[in-house]
Amino acid sequence: MPEEVQIEVLEKRIAFVRENLAKLAREAAEGSAGAGRNEERIAGEQALLDDLLRQREALEP
Repeated sequence: MPEEVQIEVLEKRIAFVRENLAKLAREAAEGSAGAGRNEERIAGEQALLDDLLRQREALEP
């Protein structure tokens, strides 16, 4: 049961990070000011997503 809760929490965090990545990608595509900063934020969010996906994979049977 605790693993199911952990997976559920991870799924919510993964969805949130994916939404952030989509938003950042849209901003970058629109040529928003601070493009370099967006690249850094995208890289950070992608690293976080990769970590969350690894955590979820480790919990799944």
